Amino acid sequence: GSEPVLIKDKGKIQLTEIGPLVEKITKKRGLTQIDKELEGVVNPGIEVYGFDKNMKGGWSQVTVAARKKATDIFYKFITRSGREITTTGDHNMLILQNGKVIAAKSTEIKKGEFIPLPRSVSNDAKAPTFLNLLELLKNSKGVYVKNAGNLIKENYQSLRGTSLDERLDGYLYKYRDGRIVPIKYFWKILKRLNIKAADPCLKNIKLTSKLTKNRNAFNRDFEVTSSFLRLIGYIAAEGTIRENCIMISNEDPEVLKDMDSSFKSLTVPFFYGNRGVISGCRIFVEIVKALGGQGKSKQKRVLPLVFSLEKEKIAQYLATYFEGDGGVEHSSIVAVSKSEKLLSEISYLLYYFGIIGRISATKKRAPHWTSKKTYYKLSISGQDNLRKFAESINFVSERKKRKLSKITGKEGNTNVDLIPEVSSIFKEIQQLFGFQLHHISEISNWAGNKRLPSPQSLQKTVNQIEERIQHFKD
Repeated sequence: GSEPVLIKDKGKIQLTEIGPLVEKITKKRGLTQIDKELEGVVNPGIEVYGFDKNMKGGWSQVTVAARKKATDIFYKFITRSGREITTTGDHNMLILQNGKVIAAKSTEIKKGEFIPLPRSVSNDAKAPTFLNLLELLKNSKGVYVKNAGNLIKENYQSLRGTSLDERLDGYLYKYRDGRIVPIKYFWKILKRLNIKAADPCLKNIKLTSKLTKNRNAFNRDFEVTSSFLRLIGYIAAEGTIRENCIMISNEDPEVLKDMDSSFKSLTVPFFYGNRGVISGCRIFVEIVKALGGQGKSKQKRVLPLVFSLEKEKIAQYLATYFEGDGGVEHSSIVAVSKSEKLLSEISYLLYYFGIIGRISATKKRAPHWTSKKTYYKLSISGQDNLRKFAESINFVSERKKRKLSKITGKEGNTNVDLIPEVSSIFKEIQQLFGFQLHHISEISNWAGNKRLPSPQSLQKTVNQIEERIQHFKD
């Protein structure tokens, strides 16, 4: 039930755990007994990314979201690229056998068999451009509402006769006269007046903190800008989120300049210290926490918001993330993190750009550690992937950009991205056409399983075969 699944719900893309997702759907829609073992919801109204009959990736409507009593035995599958999934024995998986894709039970799958994974994920979701901070921060600590006086004044008589919160009701007249209002109390006022957070009458509301001199106030509708994405990318890589501040550790002058520009673009106050940048802006800290940014380094993850954004903004996030946690190593781009979940989710974002990342465990030791600790490494290799990264994402610093440029522009390494299980197909082609396909040497090599084709070489050979066939017809 904890396996991640990429879904689209009401046009919004999100990566979520399948167990809680099914529970949420059944709680909302009710349970239907589907068969003796399964209970769930038919046509739950969500989409998942999968394959059609021609193995083309795309979004498909889910027909059933169901659950059943778990068995005592589970099967764990780990791919060479670092992907993992745990299933029950009767779970169907797609595998490649003799050039054909077939469905097989988990109990039937053997080590060394191939399963299809997407080369890319289409991002056609409706991207949010603003966050409603009144809604997002409704349960946050230390957040206050500014410019609420007129609303309270217009409804003062109605509110005065109501008990909303006995600790704060006595200050209602001060809130009417312009004092900032604790957000939780303001929400009680809204509930009493039956006003929604998105109501136009609240468009001038601002969010602020209590203790800040010359309070830095945020509009109710907070724009999701590229500057914001760049900062949360840095935070994912090198940030520490505490109760009252966010610290980003980096001493590279180019990176500090970029962070400086991004903070100023958002009008978020910050200062330099602790070998990096620190922001004690309460509202900014609470925004990041409310979006899911809290947790120790081992618990870091991609903020769920990022999955639904347009590619240009996701690229900003990835550029600063890789600038912080990543770099160029030999002929690959790598990123290392304590959080396997973070790297797994980063690899999903890379699919939006047609980039394939591989995850592996590694051991790392710092000078003051007594023993090595387990970290996780995400690697991007192969000229096609490297070029896509350089063109669509890249790094922030010129130093890392130059390193990347040195390993791109070379001949592609066809050992990185190969297509398996094609020998039976090319044996059949040999039998059908024989000598008529002479001089296409790849056919005999692939039929004899001497080599495996890359996508590019396979496409080139298929084109040659089609040209020969057309010549026979003419």
